[in-house]
Amino acid sequence: MRKTILSVGILAAIVSTQSFAADTDLYLRGNAGPSNYDIGGAYGNKAGVMVGGALGYGFTPNVGVELGFNNYGKVKYSPLEGTAKTKHASLVLTGPVSNSQFSVYARFGVASTDRKVTGPGISSTEKKTEALLGAGVGYSFAKNFTGTLEYQTLTDSNVSVIAVGVKFSF
Repeated sequence: MRKTILSVGILAAIVSTQSFAADTDLYLRGNAGPSNYDIGGAYGNKAGVMVGGALGYGFTPNVGVELGFNNYGKVKYSPLEGTAKTKHASLVLTGPVSNSQFSVYARFGVASTDRKVTGPGISSTEKKTEALLGAGVGYSFAKNFTGTLEYQTLTDSNVSVIAVGVKFSF
C-alpha cells in the first residue's frame, strides 16, 4: 500500500512538473481610458477615468474567461459626487484577422457594481448585478504581449468606457 501511494505521488510530481514547464494559457490584462456616466435629466453626461485589470485563462485561441476589477472613476455634478466600481466575470470570444497579428473580440460578462453618490447631507450606496458588454481589437506585438483597444458598457448603470490596454500572457 505504501509503495502504491509513493508511486502515485511520484507520478503526480512528474506530471505537474511537465505542466509547469510548458507555456500556460493564463494572462494578466490592464487597461485605462475615459469613462462616461450617462446620468440623465438635467445632469446629462459626465466624464471620469476608468482603470481596470483582470486575470484571464484562454481555453482555446478563440474562447477565454476573465475575472477582474474596474474602477470607473469619480464624476462631479455640483454639489454631488458619484463613483462606480465593479468586480466582474466575463466570457471573451476572440477571432484572429486572417494570418495577421490583429484580432477582434467580444466580451459578455456579469458585474457586481458598487455605486456611490455623496454630497452635502447625502450619502447613498447601491449594489447591483448587471451585464458587462464589450468589443475590441488587439494587436500582438510579441508572442506574450498584446495591445488592446476596447469599448465596454455596464447595461444598467449607464456607464461606458473606451479603454487602451495591455495583455501579458504567461
